[in-house]
Amino acid sequence: MVSKKAILFLVTLSILILVLFGCTSTSNDSLSSVKSDVNSYIACGCGCCGSSSVSNEVCLYKEKGEKLSKIISDDLAVKNSLQCANVGCSVGTLYKYCD
Repeated sequence: MVSKKAILFLVTLSILILVLFGCTSTSNDSLSSVKSDVNSYIACGCGCCGSSSVSNEVCLYKEKGEKLSKIISDDLAVKNSLQCANVGCSVGTLYKYCD
């Protein structure tokens, strides 16, 4: 039988490994850049986790002055911030023009 200390150690070690290496891999971090085009963009903040699935979709309207370039700029600013060292990844939000 495994002791409680051993289980606690393994759980702590697993969490530490996930925090340090888990969702912050280079391939996932670059997903938001790879999935962008003229009419849509997947924003993930500090980086996208897993597949290219998104948690929700947001419509932008050019006629209202909403700009995809602002969404991209804000997303990249978050991605390059120091807070991402402590946050990890997220499921993306798809921003797209609907007009």
